[in-house]
Amino acid sequence: MTHRWKVYRSGGVDQVALSSRDDLIHLASLDPKLWVALSMPTSGVHVDRRTLALLDTDHDGYVRRPEVLAAVAWMCSAYRDPGTLFTGGDTIALDQIADGPILRSARRLLVTLGKPDARSIAISDVAEATAMFAHRVRPVRGGHADLRLLRLDRCPRPAGHVRRAAHLRPVRRACRTADRATGLGGRPAGP
Repeated sequence: MTHRWKVYRSGGVDQVALSSRDDLIHLASLDPKLWVALSMPTSGVHVDRRTLALLDTDHDGYVRRPEVLAAVAWMCSAYRDPGTLFTGGDTIALDQIADGPILRSARRLLVTLGKPDARSIAISDVAEATAMFAHRVRPVRGGHADLRLLRLDRCPRPAGHVRRAAHLRPVRRACRTADRATGLGGRPAGP
């Protein structure tokens, strides 16, 4: 059975309304002729530029239909019920996130912030964690991070923090290998 789309008229143009989980799940089956636009610039529009930069996966300055479809497919796989996206708000209940790396990361982040029993994660939690770790990792040549700054035994720890130095060894090894391949000699740039 084909999906039934809801259509509304705005500005003299018939447009498809995306308003349910089924709309998101079936978006790839919508005929491209029914899309209002197949491409949109990433600058000069009233949409958050960071969001547009994430959608513009080929970095050509335009968000195109395949990039939108890839983002929607990812969202549908990340949420137990993609319809949750339409509720809005700045928090999401952990039980709405699909099992996998995103849920594990959200739980780990909450433990790091001293909220191991939290049942939801907020934008403010992510912002706090980003600010907490921003000064510890700095980019060096080739875009790799100088992992020497992640000496967790010298960093202030929030309640519930778990030492992760052992988990960083494979990351350090991978960065050294990538640095050698790009001619950096496996040594991060100094201060």
